[in-house]
Amino acid sequence: MKDLAIKVTKRVNISLSDGLYSDLEVWADQEKSSPTALAGSLVENSVRAAKLNGVLKTKNPIADYKSFVGLIRGNLPTLVESGKFESNRLKSLMDGSQATEVEILRAALLIGVSEEYIQSLPVKE
Repeated sequence: MKDLAIKVTKRVNISLSDGLYSDLEVWADQEKSSPTALAGSLVENSVRAAKLNGVLKTKNPIADYKSFVGLIRGNLPTLVESGKFESNRLKSLMDGSQATEVEILRAALLIGVSEEYIQSLPVKE
């Protein structure tokens, strides 16, 4: 079984004007989230968009997955080698079965993307 590298979350401190923070609080409340989680998600989405649009060039570009099925197919070797998914279950996911919360979390950790990113994908194209 392949050893998995532990992905460490990094912290970034930012300063916002009172008005902008108030807006962030309102938005976070509407999303049933915390301002911190929403800000992190917004930054992550902005960086991902910059990579996809070629504005940000890094050593590990993000593939532009059109669906959850595409994400599973594109990362099948990693998911199989991890031993965290049974082959029958991977086949079901590639056929369009709904992933469980645990499966989404496992896939996110193994592939190196956020749960939010995976949840934003349609199941099929």
